[in-house]
Amino acid sequence: MMTTTAKPPFRASRYTTGAVVLHWAIALLVALQLASGFAMTDLMGRSAAQFDVYQLHKSFGITVLLLTVARIVWRLFNPPPPEPASVGRWESFLANVVQFAFYALLLLVPLAGWVVISAATVQIDTVLFFREWLPFPHLPWLSDLDAPLRSLVEEASEETHGILAYSMLALIGLHVAGALKHQFADGAFLSRMGFSARGDGPRRAYGLVPTVLVTAIVAAVLIGAGTIARHETPASAADTPEPAAAASPASPAASDAVAGASGAPASAVAWTIDPAASSLTYKVAYSGADIAGGFRRFDADIRFSPDDLAGSSIDVTIDTGSAFIDSSEVSLQNLAGPDGFANREFGTAQFTADTIRADGEAYVADGTLTIRGTALPQSLRFTVAIDGAGATAAGTMRVDRLGYDIGRKSDASGKWLGLEVTVDFALSATRRDTAGAALPDAGAASEPGEAPPWQVLAEESRLGFAFRFDGKDVTGTLGPVTAQVHFAEDNLGGSSIAATVALDGAVVTTGGVSADQIKGAQGLDAGAHPTARFQSETIEYGAEGGFVARGPLTVRGVTHEARLPFTLEPRGDGLVVARGTLSLDRRAYGFAQELGTGGPAVGSSVEIDITLVARPPAGTP
Repeated sequence: MMTTTAKPPFRASRYTTGAVVLHWAIALLVALQLASGFAMTDLMGRSAAQFDVYQLHKSFGITVLLLTVARIVWRLFNPPPPEPASVGRWESFLANVVQFAFYALLLLVPLAGWVVISAATVQIDTVLFFREWLPFPHLPWLSDLDAPLRSLVEEASEETHGILAYSMLALIGLHVAGALKHQFADGAFLSRMGFSARGDGPRRAYGLVPTVLVTAIVAAVLIGAGTIARHETPASAADTPEPAAAASPASPAASDAVAGASGAPASAVAWTIDPAASSLTYKVAYSGADIAGGFRRFDADIRFSPDDLAGSSIDVTIDTGSAFIDSSEVSLQNLAGPDGFANREFGTAQFTADTIRADGEAYVADGTLTIRGTALPQSLRFTVAIDGAGATAAGTMRVDRLGYDIGRKSDASGKWLGLEVTVDFALSATRRDTAGAALPDAGAASEPGEAPPWQVLAEESRLGFAFRFDGKDVTGTLGPVTAQVHFAEDNLGGSSIAATVALDGAVVTTGGVSADQIKGAQGLDAGAHPTARFQSETIEYGAEGGFVARGPLTVRGVTHEARLPFTLEPRGDGLVVARGTLSLDRRAYGFAQELGTGGPAVGSSVEIDITLVARPPAGTP
């Protein structure tokens, strides 16, 4: 029960400082919450900015929820100051009702929003204020509901959330009107929620420690639950297996095995795809519009000849952990998680076809598509254009996602997420071996023995890197670089590259990240692992006169198979410049999510550019 000041004139007794700070912080966030809610639903339409506003809206709501907990605890220890005598009994009663309603709505509106995002058809992670280290969990029991019931809960909670938000807006109007009435009637009434009022009321505050402690515990429990859920659901890159070696065109033995299994005669031509000039994309309808994405890493073993369709075959392996999506509604966590590709358990998809037939001017490959361990018959229609030693192919496949249990838990009815996914590919390839042996077989030596050594000039060789940090590009160099190169174009089987780079020589050129951060424990960890090393195991012909080296790459003491396409260019002074580029996933090598404690997030992909300047052996053409 509030007390009143009996002695006129009214002396504006202010609230405690803690109450004032919490009042205005919550008021500001509620205003931003209402504004962002109207903007994202009625003004922005479908755009990339809409996703950011959604995340801010959720962040404001969760913050309001936590600050309201703090405000209630603070109120238990610190009663409000006296009211002026001019406040009548009915006005005091109405003020109490409004205040109680405010507390209720400040709790119920965020809680209703929490139910909305937890029951949503397509789950989108909540990351508070765009900080990956501040995840917020979904209510776990909602994810166990079947799709129709989840849809019903989503619609009901969304409507409730909207009604409560409009109620909050009406209550704010009533609150402001009452405050202005008393300001004009009593004078200095508004300064009760200021810092300079004098007069009756509490001069000391109590309960600071319990308020902070209770609020911190609530926040820690929620964010901790979100962190645990995030690590349990999506697979990290380190958990994602590499594409099967048997599907790689780098291995002639693997190609021969596939050919033998399909009964392919010598006239079926083996092809090596050029990943840089090839693409594998998909699109699916969501909420009435198409969203698109693709895969960054895939490999193929292809034997094809229009004159020998019976001996032709296709074997494609896709690293589903390399999937990306151009959408503000569906996140990568959705794709990687148990209702998506289930990368933690599987990690690859594969299409194999030993039956290829002509269909007018196109071709159809009848085979098997395996996703999430489920293999189903699938047909691929494609066209091919062959020009000498090069070829391009393009095709389309339509996949029923429910056949592979993709999105079944989120939306089995297809109300929001389309049931059919259209997969498109465009491949560029070069002839690897032919009946007439127009080109040497990849990795096969024309003469036995090791290829001759090249003299690498360390002072002119360099290694550059680039990655995204806090929305900006960070570039720099590492070094020095030392390398041992044995190479001969007519003896690729005897050719090899072994390159070592010193990590303590890191230099950052752009992006606002220091060299110490790059070399530190959250980056390259140069103190514990001062060098990185690449050792080729095979070198084969690549696209457009280039080559591809494959072998283990070791960074931070972690080793994964890497693929390094490179070209050789004469410099005119008897030297040759070798340039190569590879992309690595920092998560696979244990790099931290951010640089510095609580720092901005680092992009998952790191691009490495290698330049070696070398003197070839005498007589090299």
